[in-house]
Amino acid sequence: MRGPALQGALGICLLMMAGCAGPPGRTIDPLTKYGKADPYFESECTVKDKAGDCLKATCKEDAVSNCNDWAAGCLNHDGAYQGTSAGGTCTKVL
Repeated sequence: MRGPALQGALGICLLMMAGCAGPPGRTIDPLTKYGKADPYFESECTVKDKAGDCLKATCKEDAVSNCNDWAAGCLNHDGAYQGTSAGGTCTKVL
């Protein structure tokens, strides 16, 4: 039980460090730019509020890239990220 929790914590730390080391402009706000054509990953909004704004979006790695930059963008734009570099969910913190 301790192993998976430790792995998850390490994964989040690595994602946060990757976001800080990445080039400027590569981290986007996943809650405003989802479903747009992007060569780095596949994403979509899965939960919207009454006004149509995205509250929760998902990312899935593709053949050429993973979700590290997307996860960093989620954290940089005050979202909460849950997942790995292969895929995850960004939730708007209200």
